[in-house]
Amino acid sequence: MSDKLKQLTGKNPKDFEPVAYSLMNTPDVDLFKELIDKDDFLFDFVKNNVAKRLEKACNKNNYPNLIKLLKFYSPSYEDFIVSNLVKYANEDLTDQMLELLENGNDSEKTYCAKYFEYINDPLALDLLKKYAFCENPSLSTNCIYALKAFGDKDLYNQALVKLNSDDEFEQLSGVKFLVSYGDRTCVSDIIKAVENSSLAEHIASELPYLVPLNELNPKEKLYILIF
Repeated sequence: MSDKLKQLTGKNPKDFEPVAYSLMNTPDVDLFKELIDKDDFLFDFVKNNVAKRLEKACNKNNYPNLIKLLKFYSPSYEDFIVSNLVKYANEDLTDQMLELLENGNDSEKTYCAKYFEYINDPLALDLLKKYAFCENPSLSTNCIYALKAFGDKDLYNQALVKLNSDDEFEQLSGVKFLVSYGDRTCVSDIIKAVENSSLAEHIASELPYLVPLNELNPKEKLYILIF
């Protein structure tokens, strides 16, 4: 761990404040990449502290530097980054985010999808639909959240159709979409898919993300499969 990262994640304001401002003002992309690379080794409270420090260092003058940090994705810093981009959103920034949603790497696309959950630009819809069933779970989930924010149900309806597919992996793909979409009206459809799928355990394990376990009947086969 570099000295800068030790300072940024440390307890002394005299150390972490200038590093946080330097990261935002430069921007220090290498330091941010190192921070992301250490994601699995840092306690959650440390990452929360770092996010707050970077939030404090972000302002109307340096917020465009956030764009250069988007190449490195972490859910730990997603809210800090996206909330500030949304705070200072304008037409030029939205055009940049559209460009990255189309041509950026997966990390950039993931942040951008989250941005369009709040900035409902219809020009983003086709791209959000394009990535909603992709293999990158963070990108897929953020696209689904954004589609729900748009009120778009085209892929929601497609996901319902997938539940009746002869391809179990298509079924599971449909379930994951519906669970991320967060509409409980589809619970009965998912339960039917559980009853007719060879991937029943995998499908059942998704349900607690949509419905609390205590709302399910413990006498049902589904309940046992979830466990």
